[in-house]
Amino acid sequence: MAVQPRSISLIAVAPAEARFVDLIFAGDQEKFWLHFNHYWRDNAARVPGVECRWIEAGEPDEDLDWEGPIGFCSFGDFFQDEQLTKSIPGSLEIIHFVIHRQHQHKGFGLAATLEIIRELLKRDDCERIMVAHHPDNLAASKLYNGLGFSLVGENYDGDPLYVMTKTQAIALLEQH
Repeated sequence: MAVQPRSISLIAVAPAEARFVDLIFAGDQEKFWLHFNHYWRDNAARVPGVECRWIEAGEPDEDLDWEGPIGFCSFGDFFQDEQLTKSIPGSLEIIHFVIHRQHQHKGFGLAATLEIIRELLKRDDCERIMVAHHPDNLAASKLYNGLGFSLVGENYDGDPLYVMTKTQAIALLEQH
């Protein structure tokens, strides 16, 4: 049975809350993190075109006694280089996102991906959306393939890189 998307919100990370960013943890650091959450929080503060958000559940997760964000994400311009100096016009990216391990496999990753796509489509310069993941993260591969992203090669870290056109993204959101 397929997991249904859950209701989520993307909430700006206020400076006073920034210290909680690293409490969101996916599990195996080697498999699931290109960089730590604070790396992307810091980049969102210093690099134009990069944003970060808390991922909050729109309804309580009855399975756990949990308050606060269930995940963290960063999205924005797509960069050719790890130094984030060479963006590609028209290409935007789901740069980093993680659902806390206690909330995985419940539809929050799907819901977060859809909401991030919705945010990226608000930008006038969106022609395509890119996303990459660690090669061993089979759940991410399944998610992105299932949503209609196409594998186009590797990013600057050697991770599988996927793309979806703006037209495909709009059609995807109309289905959900």
